[in-house]
Amino acid sequence: MTDLAWRLLRHGYSAVARDRAGRGASDDYPSRLLGRRALVVRSHDGVRTFYDEAIVRRKGAVPPPLAWLLFGRGAVHDAEHRARKRLLFDLTAPSGLIPAIDAADVTCAPRPRAGRPRARSISTTSWCRCTAARQWSGAGSG
Repeated sequence: MTDLAWRLLRHGYSAVARDRAGRGASDDYPSRLLGRRALVVRSHDGVRTFYDEAIVRRKGAVPPPLAWLLFGRGAVHDAEHRARKRLLFDLTAPSGLIPAIDAADVTCAPRPRAGRPRARSISTTSWCRCTAARQWSGAGSG
């Protein structure tokens, strides 16, 4: 199979989807990156495992030049950073977000108009999703 690095250079954001399809893989699957074994994760359980510092060791996992590019020199990865990451992770769990998105979709369902198909503009969809996010976050609907 083709190395994922080659696909990333050639296809950008669609590289992982192409790699997954080329391997006939599911959400989480083994691949190769720069000639080394790599694991691609997309499932909820896979992502939770990836971010669990009790299971996955980060130190030295990313070569310094790549880490500088991705995170910047002197990036902070201390207890305070981990606490903020945990808060965000908990707040954006599917159990909290999916009901809010579903409620927005119901509230903003397109209304049939005589002689016209049911359709939603991008701006209307964006407004609905932003409204749901405000309500979910407690910022209100104003």
